[in-house]
Amino acid sequence: MKAMIVYNPAAGLHAPPTEMSEVVRLLAAEGIEVVGPKPTLGPGDATTYAREAVAQGCEAIFVAGGDGTLAQVADGLIGSATALGVLPGGTGNVFARQLNLPVAGPLHPKPMLEATRALLAGDIRRVDVGSVTLQGGIVRHFLAWSGIGFDAMVNRAVNADPERKRQLGLAAFALTAFMSLRDMAGTPTRLRVDGARANCRLLMLVVNNIQLYGVVFKMAENAVIDDGQLDVYAFQGKDPHASCCTPRGWPCAATSRIHKWGSIAGGGSKSRRGGPCQCTWMATTSATHRRSSKSCRTRSI
Repeated sequence: MKAMIVYNPAAGLHAPPTEMSEVVRLLAAEGIEVVGPKPTLGPGDATTYAREAVAQGCEAIFVAGGDGTLAQVADGLIGSATALGVLPGGTGNVFARQLNLPVAGPLHPKPMLEATRALLAGDIRRVDVGSVTLQGGIVRHFLAWSGIGFDAMVNRAVNADPERKRQLGLAAFALTAFMSLRDMAGTPTRLRVDGARANCRLLMLVVNNIQLYGVVFKMAENAVIDDGQLDVYAFQGKDPHASCCTPRGWPCAATSRIHKWGSIAGGGSKSRRGGPCQCTWMATTSATHRRSSKSCRTRSI
């Protein structure tokens, strides 16, 4: 077996080179030909490495980094037979938590090494992958969730200051969210999900592939990573000038109240709400979310 290791030295609270060396030795001891480890030096590097892994015939790519690094790797693995192995090395490690992999803490001083052992003992499964088409036709993929509005604003602000993120960890997200939410009333938005339409002031919309949102909040309780569905949730803000029009007779929601809009299906099938496989909205930026007809292979335990 041939496998590549990719790691993000800027992810997480610290970069443990000794633990990475132990991961390499463990894989080599299992008879795996290791390519790397390859460090990411900037945005897009993880995608490039993933495509190289596919081109070189690697059966797996082990990724040590956070959820952002995993998403970039997914961009390069879509449509291939190369499996993705998650080594928790980021700040939140939400996707790793959803897979019940160990994350850094008193009980797991070497989470990446422990995760490697677990992955080697696990099975390879195909999971759903969401895609986002941005303005200009740029396509991005996600394994966990994708959001617009407040969600995107907080992530952009936190990632704009990597050193602060490294020093504060998860507290950087909480602090930025608190400071941003005080002055945010939402954006006038037109939504279309499974044929249902609404005009409202949107605070945030999140398309989920997993149950967890953030580290502990289980937003999409019924989400399953390989059920062919993406679960859509909308948070409505305050509109001081007009009432909110919600689909199918729903009452207007107060600030931050959450609506389950249903699920988007892929591959031309129908969703649980029975509509077409499309979720479109128009606000400051426009984008289309859908479940990719292609999937990504991951190891589960």
